[in-house]
Amino acid sequence: MKVVSCVRRELLSIVDLYGRTSRGPERRWFTLWQMSAVRVCLSPTREL
Repeated sequence: MKVVSCVRRELLSIVDLYGRTSRGPERRWFTLWQMSAVRVCLSPTREL
């Protein structure tokens, strides 16, 4: 579980950086990807 939290933290930092630099349709798609990725990380039954 510690590994998952570390990965999630790293993912969120990448998302934050990307969100600041990108604009337009790219950002919209990245937001969708971000939401699905976080959902997978939060899901206890799934394993990466």
